[in-house]
Amino acid sequence: MKPPVWHLFWISAPPGLRDVISGFLPGIGSNGVMEQGGRLGAYFPPGNRSREEVWNVLQGMLEGLAAAGLRTETVRIEYEPVEDQDWNETWKRTIQPIVLGCDVTIVPPWLEPDASYPGVTLVIDPGTAFGTGHHETTADCLCALREYAREALEVSQGFADLGTGTGVLAILAARVGFKAVLGIDNDPDAISAALHNIRLNRLENSIRMRLGTVDLLPPGCGMITANLFAGLLADYMAGMVGALSQGGILVLSGMLEGQDTRIERAMKASGLHLRERLSRERWVTLIGMRG
Repeated sequence: MKPPVWHLFWISAPPGLRDVISGFLPGIGSNGVMEQGGRLGAYFPPGNRSREEVWNVLQGMLEGLAAAGLRTETVRIEYEPVEDQDWNETWKRTIQPIVLGCDVTIVPPWLEPDASYPGVTLVIDPGTAFGTGHHETTADCLCALREYAREALEVSQGFADLGTGTGVLAILAARVGFKAVLGIDNDPDAISAALHNIRLNRLENSIRMRLGTVDLLPPGCGMITANLFAGLLADYMAGMVGALSQGGILVLSGMLEGQDTRIERAMKASGLHLRERLSRERWVTLIGMRG
């Protein structure tokens, strides 16, 4: 029997746009992304979708970026079939600890904990769910959570992460002192990945996971994080703000420069005061406070 064939798509794009595209690829099903010779190589596993289906998803991603104001007309996509092999060990050797500048370190489960790692160490298995700390939006959300946790805890010990992915934000929230921590995602695979990571961090009794969306947010949260597409952030704004206690902190990310103006307007209309705006590689994170 022939080994299954993986779908490898090579994406040629200008450097700035490559950074943006690489951030979207895990969210549309790519199990691995590499950069080689000025091109991105995105691997999609066999069996899940046909070559044509993946191609259509990639075209939809480009259309969405174009609608957000990015120039995508020079992007070229090429296809290369790749026979299955023992990717696991090769891939593992490429994963190193992520040391963020806000006293948070993220390590994969196959590396031994090291006392030299600064601050809080989180164990995250980099699987198919989004949120391993590599992407700018995840890193900025983690650092915002770390910075504003003490202030939020004075308001309430409730924390919720909407679109939890790997559960990394919920895990950090539990580690820094929140007692009622909830992660929400509408993807069953993300919930499974988050529960796996919760077990790796021995926090089974500290964090709950639920399958669903904004309507599952509990009232009275001291902090809510949401790393989502800009359209969803706008649509969910009233529900997120309604679940915050007075003085609670809302951390919003997943938007590109140019999309943040709409989100800031929605924040203001919902009674949020903008506390801080972070920007990295065209990705924006907004931190607001209720009341």
